[in-house]
Amino acid sequence: MIKKWPMELQLKETMTRKLMHLKKKAREGFTLIEMMIVLLIISILVLLFIPNLSKQKDNVSVQGDEAVVKVVESQIEIYEINHNKKTYG
Repeated sequence: MIKKWPMELQLKETMTRKLMHLKKKAREGFTLIEMMIVLLIISILVLLFIPNLSKQKDNVSVQGDEAVVKVVESQIEIYEINHNKKTYG
């Protein structure tokens, strides 16, 4: 024997299913608070690394300049040896 539900129970069951589906769907994404926390963490990391990167850039520039000076000095020495001349000091 098939039991027929009263209309109110069917409506309640349908609404309950829809609400459960909406709650599940709402939980699938990130909340605004979660996104703001992630952006805050990324901002802090950027603020920590930017000054360090600029210091490293300055250090690399100084080391590059020193390397160029050494290359020029060695080229002068090679010239002096090849031509038996003293070019400076």
